[in-house]
Amino acid sequence: MIQTDTLNMSKQKARLSQGPSSYNSFTYWGDVKKQWESAYSTIKITELIGSESMPKHNLPDVKKYLGGLSPQEEAFSAKFTEFYRNLAGLLTSMETPLLTEYDLAETLLDMRVLSNQVKFPCRILDIGPGAGRHMVNACLNPAVSGGLYVGIESIGLPYSLQNAAASLLRLRNDNLKFYDYMEYEFARKEPPNVADIAMNSVVHMPLWTDSSLPSQHFDLIICNYLLDEVSGEDFMRISDLISRCLAPGGILYCRGGQERAMLKDLYYYGYGTYHGLDITKTLTSKGLKVADSDLVASQMTRLFVRSGDAERPAPGGKYGRYNEDVRLMEQAQNDFVEVNMKELTGSGKKVLLWDDSGYQIFSKYMERYRENINIIGSTHRFARSKVKTGPGQYEYPPQDIRSLRPDVVIIASMRELSALRQIKEMSAPGEFELMRKFNYPVAFAYRTPPY
Repeated sequence: MIQTDTLNMSKQKARLSQGPSSYNSFTYWGDVKKQWESAYSTIKITELIGSESMPKHNLPDVKKYLGGLSPQEEAFSAKFTEFYRNLAGLLTSMETPLLTEYDLAETLLDMRVLSNQVKFPCRILDIGPGAGRHMVNACLNPAVSGGLYVGIESIGLPYSLQNAAASLLRLRNDNLKFYDYMEYEFARKEPPNVADIAMNSVVHMPLWTDSSLPSQHFDLIICNYLLDEVSGEDFMRISDLISRCLAPGGILYCRGGQERAMLKDLYYYGYGTYHGLDITKTLTSKGLKVADSDLVASQMTRLFVRSGDAERPAPGGKYGRYNEDVRLMEQAQNDFVEVNMKELTGSGKKVLLWDDSGYQIFSKYMERYRENINIIGSTHRFARSKVKTGPGQYEYPPQDIRSLRPDVVIIASMRELSALRQIKEMSAPGEFELMRKFNYPVAFAYRTPPY
């Protein structure tokens, strides 16, 4: 198992060649915030399982999308859950709660989307694999297994977890080959050429060795919850890598938000900066085109192909026609708000407004729906007492949420997770587990799921 110190030493060697500007290389700002570089606690590494694949509040929406599972999906789900339980047992002797249902649900969703787009088994490049769920899927799912899986990572704890997972997969399957590039680096041996590695193999490597990957080699490149998380230097490096390595007829699969890519220098946690680059324009400038684009379970889900791919002459999906992030995100945000507001229209559900900005955000995005929904009042984190704000309208302090018992809280705030935490603290246990959010600054928190 590769240790975090091993990865960090390799990273520092790679940064030396880049000079003073190297600080922003090989960094995921989201991971820096969560301190995934290294940890003394063995439990810290197991916390990666289920914590990186989707926002936790998104799970009910993903389950709704999945509906009933097929017998094949049920069988794979059992294998997946058992595998991570065994992996956690190897990593720590302490009892550790695992959030495998998050990774599992998101992986099943990915496979639903990709099943009609990709012919498996195939050659997969996974950039930023998180807890390695796509590697596990590529090895344990009969509908996918038998291909070549290459995982690229640059953060310490995820790399160690992925490396341990690959080793366990190899122990369970004598026919599976596993190659780790850092083992070759510190053994001072030349690693195998990926182009020569046979199918039914797993390759693990750090991001700074990406130049060794063969051009136009991968049938599927996965970039989930990644492209808006990395530094500007790494985003350009990754986009170049995608452009170079995607095979003719191959698919780039991206899922997750893009709003942070447009925020630039606004970073709420005090670390780093968002790169502020247009993801869509950058990828299309490097020889790709949008093949499909839609909101799936409240997350932007997109497929890109090479611009000359004759099998996909026209973009598909609701947002396939958008070639720049701003217009894409504005339209998707408006549609997201409209869908959720229409669910509330005429439903009689009690709606509480949470707007930290003096109700300007609600007015901008949702005022036109006001007459059709049952708004019982408003609040924000600084409200201290019940105050009349208009004819029959009142502002309440957050602690009144328990007595008001709203069915839905519309959060119009850039700090929606902080607001959700406060809402849950003022509510009964188990309430407000579902929050739908696509883009800043609008989210819908439901006391019970609306289905």
